[in-house]
Amino acid sequence: MATLTIPDEKFTTNNPLAIKEFLNDKGIFFDQWFCSVEFPDAATQEEILAAYHKDLESFMQKGGYTTADVISINKLTENYTALRSNFSRSIPIPKMKFTFL
Repeated sequence: MATLTIPDEKFTTNNPLAIKEFLNDKGIFFDQWFCSVEFPDAATQEEILAAYHKDLESFMQKGGYTTADVISINKLTENYTALRSNFSRSIPIPKMKFTFL
């Protein structure tokens, strides 16, 4: 889940489409992809990339990317809490705050 907050405008939204439109209009890529696969903790990079292939392929073609990587962490990962906090922190952008969860 993502939250976009613009304090000066007293605006907050969790709506992915609104966030995407707002950020994309400013040249910041944002998208969320979902798949029907529930991955086990031991899922391989290949399994995860295959599950997201539909979204990933068009994204890579559009951006001219030739490779993709997976970063997979779970509760069994050493330093899970610290690693998770890196992905769920608020990232300050001038006059707005964007939170990843």
